[in-house]
Amino acid sequence: MKEIADRITVLRDGRVRGTFDADEVSESQIIELVVGRALDTVFPAKGSVSGTIRDEDRLVAQGLRGRHFHDISLTVKAGEIVGLAGVQGNGQEELIRALAGVEPATGSLTISGGSVRLGSHVAAAKAGAVYVPSDRHGEGVFLPMSVGENIAMKVLGRVSRGGIISDRAIGRMAHEQIDRQSIKTPSARTAVASLSGGNQQKVVLARTLLAEPRVLLAEEPTQGVDAGARVDIYTILRSAADEGAAVVILSSDGVELEGLCDRVVIMSRGHIVAELEGEQVTEAEIARAALTSTTVRKREEATRSSKLRSWLRGDHSPAAVLSIIVLLLGLFVGASNPAYFSPFSLGNILFAASMLILIGSAQQVVVMGSGFDLSVGPLLSLLVVIASFHVIEGGNIVIGLVLMVLAAFVVGFVNGFLVTKFSLNPIVVTLAIALGLQGTLFMIRSTPGGIITPDVTGPVFTKIGFVPVVTIVAVVIALGLEWAMRRTRWGVHLRAVGSRRDAAERLGIKANRVTLSSYVVTSLLVMPTAVILMSQIGIGDGRPGLSFTLSSVTVVVLAGASIFGGRGSFIGIIAAAVLVAQILGVPTFLGLSGAWGYWLPGVITLGAAVLYAQLRRIRKS
Repeated sequence: MKEIADRITVLRDGRVRGTFDADEVSESQIIELVVGRALDTVFPAKGSVSGTIRDEDRLVAQGLRGRHFHDISLTVKAGEIVGLAGVQGNGQEELIRALAGVEPATGSLTISGGSVRLGSHVAAAKAGAVYVPSDRHGEGVFLPMSVGENIAMKVLGRVSRGGIISDRAIGRMAHEQIDRQSIKTPSARTAVASLSGGNQQKVVLARTLLAEPRVLLAEEPTQGVDAGARVDIYTILRSAADEGAAVVILSSDGVELEGLCDRVVIMSRGHIVAELEGEQVTEAEIARAALTSTTVRKREEATRSSKLRSWLRGDHSPAAVLSIIVLLLGLFVGASNPAYFSPFSLGNILFAASMLILIGSAQQVVVMGSGFDLSVGPLLSLLVVIASFHVIEGGNIVIGLVLMVLAAFVVGFVNGFLVTKFSLNPIVVTLAIALGLQGTLFMIRSTPGGIITPDVTGPVFTKIGFVPVVTIVAVVIALGLEWAMRRTRWGVHLRAVGSRRDAAERLGIKANRVTLSSYVVTSLLVMPTAVILMSQIGIGDGRPGLSFTLSSVTVVVLAGASIFGGRGSFIGIIAAAVLVAQILGVPTFLGLSGAWGYWLPGVITLGAAVLYAQLRRIRKS
């Protein structure tokens, strides 16, 4: 401020505390005005000074290794505050999260003499370790819930009887902590989202202290907190140490570490390079140790395991896994019934796969933008029924196809408009539209009718060898969508909106327009599926298409797409569609009942969901 400002105005608690020319006020004067007290009262007395550090090794870590840190050995005594310091990105964040069981690690960790299983936050919490994350909103507080509920969340057993929570007991506990920790809130029933960052952090710390931690692990405890609240947080942390907890603090603020910590461990390139205590704990010495380290980061060798993990992080790994399953299943069924490998059989599987590729691709487009469309099945049926009035002998095929395209466009536009204009849940919107479409199609054709003309069905059944032309077309469309998602501005914008809508909007991306377009594209992709389906059934019947909503969801899940948006592969859609088409024919060749046609897709879909959940854990770690 003093470097770039001409005048400085200090605000505290909504009031102006003074306005000064920058050259006429010192840094210490500014801080005292911000904090509201003299600088020498900002930090409480250290345990090494007051004598509250106990001769007990509360936390002992030996030979810890994990992502971005190696060979870490650390001991923290009861009543001691130890700081983790170093230039950001040198393994401190991963280390403190590993101590809390949030990140995977190997080595040895004991708390109060008991061994703790690494990589398990449940085991760490059971041993008495409590973690205060740097991301309050994402990991610390439950924003829609009240201050009282947030404070009592970790000790609900104390405020409940027979599983029934007492509001009065929560109120008493909350008011006690509100007074003790100086939390500024209208009441214990106030939503914690309405509090300032500093008071939200005090709520997290109040919940932490109620759990009576043996080890308190705090990552950037004063990040985004006003200066006045910082002082209160320092007092809370020191009180936890004075009551016997071993406290480990990760902070990028050298002054904070100097004023609060009994000992500071400096990390560089994943290793501990220096340890300061007593008079050595100064901001200058911390910075010097962090910046002058010559430690070389340990390089991870490109082992088979690391290469495999790197491949598993990619979007296309599900496609390879599914391809292997298709091959193995085909060999198994073919060994049981050689007719499985006949050109007729393979052609039927690929023909069925063509519709699944298209309908799966349609669903994938909207899912990539963090949406969902439950109306694809009813829309498919409606398009078939529309065609049955025009794409028939003596009818006008062009008008029929134009009406189908127009109907698909209108449905997609309505879906996208309602979702974006009124910020409605896409599942609610598309479910309502789906019900409306079902009513409409049965109203205009209550019984099957209208024979589809051979002028359309003939080209649809054309084959090159045993491979249907429509399957080739479907694969080309899917590959085109894969290219578009990676190489066009629309595709990149759609993935950005699906990944994080607010960040995309801040970059100037018109998120509503992108989302609307995804619903339109999804509905238009239903159109070629309808052409294939109406050729297959040969008549205007709305019932066969309704099940394709669930089929589209099955294909998307098997393809490994993230239902939260932003990630997915259309190559995976191709492999998943072939697998589903293959499974549907398996009962016939193995002599099983038709029920297996439903059981097998369910079992494989559930298995894929479990597998991809494990892959997401690998990606996260």
